Amino acid sequence: MKKYVQFLLLALCVTAKLQAQSDVSATETVKATEFSIPAAPAYMLLDASSPLVNQPGNIRDFKVDWSLRSYRLQPNLALEGQPLWEIFYNRPDLSRYQKASGFMRTLSTLSLSAGTLQKEISVPIDSFTTETKTVNQLAVAVKINLYRQHDPLLDEDVYKPSMDEYFTQKEALNTQITALKDSASKTKSYKVKNSLEKEIESLKSQLGSLNITQKEVIKGLRTQYLADKWNTSMVDLAWGKVYNFTRPTLDSLDLMSSGYGIWANGGYGIGRKGLLSGTMRYTQIDTLSTFAMGANFRYGSPRFNFFAETLYNILQDETAKDKFTIAYGGDFRVGNNVIIGYSIRTVYDENLKFRNLIPVANINCLMR
Repeated sequence: MKKYVQFLLLALCVTAKLQAQSDVSATETVKATEFSIPAAPAYMLLDASSPLVNQPGNIRDFKVDWSLRSYRLQPNLALEGQPLWEIFYNRPDLSRYQKASGFMRTLSTLSLSAGTLQKEISVPIDSFTTETKTVNQLAVAVKINLYRQHDPLLDEDVYKPSMDEYFTQKEALNTQITALKDSASKTKSYKVKNSLEKEIESLKSQLGSLNITQKEVIKGLRTQYLADKWNTSMVDLAWGKVYNFTRPTLDSLDLMSSGYGIWANGGYGIGRKGLLSGTMRYTQIDTLSTFAMGANFRYGSPRFNFFAETLYNILQDETAKDKFTIAYGGDFRVGNNVIIGYSIRTVYDENLKFRNLIPVANINCLMR
């Protein structure tokens, strides 16, 4: 089982390396159109993300998450990447992805994630008392995006008119530069050659300004695209395993299988500012088997939004008393690559008696 975990971590590291080597261009700006930056699936399995009912999403970049799931700072870290996308489709030219079959494009959304969490759990001693125990957990998970109403990499009409105009102007400038260089290489007059070189430098300056302007145009189109489509409908399916671990020595790690989980998340846009998401999940962790259903409603924009959600545990062991969780929170996007999420969870038993209050905060960061 250790080899399985090591393979996932190695795949994530390779994904990060490939991502760091990708070219930066106007196409990279188009590829950076994420409708959301949800927490890694490994953190969803560990309940370490700020929402319990996550907004579905498709991340085309290597991602690092930090989670704060207690009243104190803890070293909780998760990594996520899409190795198939990085290996086969992450190119400056998107034609290979655009010409791929629907099945292969869906397969390219397969993501791997791994995350650690240190948390406190209540362990029953007898029928009347419990004690608090700190456990270290590691989760590995895979997720695939089964349906997306809009795919930014296929919506060519959004960027095509601007890109066509850009390439036309760029080609014209390059043609002039080539012609002037040819003339400068043939002339024997120092004065004429100096004049031609000044014109070449002027055209190169125009070319540089054109590239900068085009990037700004693409960024503006991307911002508008996100504002219009941030609450697009999607469906995700995920599966993962949880391990408890201890570190008897500095150079070793003892992993003990704790359980697994499978879940589906779906989202449906309501108008320009609303998103209704739902989840169904089954987990069997330690001795606790749970089937849960939940709903989340978000209101806002891609830059910031607020949510209210509820999760109902339908099946549990007889010793478990927590049944309902109601949470409030939101997301704040910092630039294009970072989201700060937060929530307050209130936990109730089957008689709607208040049992616990859990603050959760997380930072999701795209590494590009």
